[in-house]
Amino acid sequence: MASSNHHIPIETEFKTIMDSLPGMIRISGADNLFYFFNKGWLRFTGRTLQQEYGIGWTEGIHPDDLLRYKDIYAVSVGAHTEFIVDYRLRNYDGSYRWVAEQGSPRFLPDGIFSGYISSCIDINEIRETDRQKSEYIQTEALAREQFLNEELASFNEELASTNEELASSNEELASSNEELSATNEELLQSRESLALLNNELEHQVKLRTAELSRSQDDAINQRDRLKRFFMQAPAGICILDGPELIFELINPPYQQLFPGRNLLNKRLLDAVPEIKGEPIWDILQNVLQTGKTYEGNELLIPLVRNEGGAVEDRYFNFIYQARYDKDHVIDGILVFVIEVTDTVLTKLKIQEEAERFQTQLNAIPQIAWTNTVSGEVDFYNHQWYNYTGLDFEQTKAWGWKDVIHPDDLQYNLKTFDEIIKGKVGGEFEIREKRKDGAYRWHLIRILPITNEDGEVARWIGTATDIQELKMLQSQKDDFISIASHELKTPVTSLKASIQLMDRMKENPSPVMLPKLITQAARSVDKISELIEDLLDASRVNQSQLSIVKTTFKASEMLEGCCNHVRIEAKHELIFQGDKELTVFADEHRIDQVVINLVNNAVKYAPNSKTIYLIAETAGDYVKISVRDNGPGIAPDKIPDLFSKYYRAEYTGVQYSGLGLGLYISAEIIARHGGRIGVDSELGKGSTFWFTLPINH
Repeated sequence: MASSNHHIPIETEFKTIMDSLPGMIRISGADNLFYFFNKGWLRFTGRTLQQEYGIGWTEGIHPDDLLRYKDIYAVSVGAHTEFIVDYRLRNYDGSYRWVAEQGSPRFLPDGIFSGYISSCIDINEIRETDRQKSEYIQTEALAREQFLNEELASFNEELASTNEELASSNEELASSNEELSATNEELLQSRESLALLNNELEHQVKLRTAELSRSQDDAINQRDRLKRFFMQAPAGICILDGPELIFELINPPYQQLFPGRNLLNKRLLDAVPEIKGEPIWDILQNVLQTGKTYEGNELLIPLVRNEGGAVEDRYFNFIYQARYDKDHVIDGILVFVIEVTDTVLTKLKIQEEAERFQTQLNAIPQIAWTNTVSGEVDFYNHQWYNYTGLDFEQTKAWGWKDVIHPDDLQYNLKTFDEIIKGKVGGEFEIREKRKDGAYRWHLIRILPITNEDGEVARWIGTATDIQELKMLQSQKDDFISIASHELKTPVTSLKASIQLMDRMKENPSPVMLPKLITQAARSVDKISELIEDLLDASRVNQSQLSIVKTTFKASEMLEGCCNHVRIEAKHELIFQGDKELTVFADEHRIDQVVINLVNNAVKYAPNSKTIYLIAETAGDYVKISVRDNGPGIAPDKIPDLFSKYYRAEYTGVQYSGLGLGLYISAEIIARHGGRIGVDSELGKGSTFWFTLPINH
């Protein structure tokens, strides 16, 4: 009679179990080529078994990690020893993720090496346990025994019926000899049929017994195979049985998490009492009640490491998965765990150092940031946000490019790329946009931060505002050019006059000689004036401008100054105001200021034939003014008039001079405790004025 039970081939069932596990499992043969990848692995990589087969799976290893992986794997394969390695593996979405792989060698019962089984952090769901397999075997045996008993009962019933028929035949034989032969023949046929049926029954019993024996052997082999897998798995695995969570099975890596502590066959709370009241206990109870798998990543669990030791803060990556019995009722929990305490503590230390480093960067006045090894910005200090008015999301990675002046961007990118490739740091100057839209010059410095191996771990950069320095540099360059030009003109004139006088020294011309001497004297005066301006500017910079104060009348000083203008008689100088006002000041320096203001009036208002020199009282001060009726000064130029090296332009004409006169005048007045300024209106003239304390 044919059996109604169907048996799944052991290899097929083993593959099904491997695919149902939550982790990533690979198996290789003795030739070191991996031929099996569970679904957890294929889901993670997003590839097919054909793509991963053999060495195809190595295409997913990050190029920077491949050689190191091969070296570690080659050493372990050569010695048939366990290996542990960290590397980056490409996920199905194309990103690389770090995985921790532990591989264990596999050996046949006779000790022959048969390959490796390796696990990458996750572990496969194990749906079958030794107890479930035993129940399965017992259930099958009882079912087969019941079937055989039913077959035997049926046969006995048929045999009883045959005996009844035989008795009836004997009775009929007594009554009829004619029917005896036929009855004997029927009886003989019945006996032959019975013999055949007995033989068939014995054959069926032998087949069923052999099949049951094979099933038992297969179940035992499968149980042993699964047990070897548990024991050789690189991660900690245990099975907690029943509602009291008794340690039913523990592999060596799990036991190593609790050295010196006896766990097997103990209640979880008896073996590890310190977890009571901790969140981890509530998590376990929730898995038992709901059957929902829980995955913990770098979870803090206070645990005692050694029996009688102190509770330590330990960190774990783990999976809690419910186990079901044959009626699909939860009867335990499968635990897969890896301790990552050292890794987490290292990360926390690095994070603490990074926060301290960022705090230091926030304390410096310059803009500062850090770049990854590839150049992407991953941190800015507060000064960056204050300057740009932008947030991190707008400027992270390469978003900072929008702040760079368009004319400087390519230069910036090229120089930055050269610095990163050179791995030694560098500096350059660019313009960066402020939050008000203005671009300001900054000095960029980039330096590498290296790790213990001397390799670049990241980059740090600073940006120092050098706008004023650039402006001063530009002004200095302009001044040097102007000074050279201003000195060249009188020197050239003086040289020409001397050359002409040299030619006529043997026969001097009574007409030309006096003119040449006068021209030479003017050139010398011009040179002396320029040199004196330069010396005064230097004295101001070095705070060495001497002030010798005396008491004098402002009117006398004004009426006696500017003789060179009076002699030329092109402009009339008219005094207005109180002639009795006296001041306590350096008369020579005040005279120098007035001469400068008058010279400017002559230079910039040549058509104003009358220049007024005014002395008057303004509170506790004497106010001295120089007024002309020239074209006036544009309002936008007035704020820069007293700046160093500033030279005004009128109607597109650039006038001679070093741009130091008003600057020196302003310093002289400031040293006297006074103020200097200008009132001007286009088309109506200008009044330059300064104040000095009244002499009491």
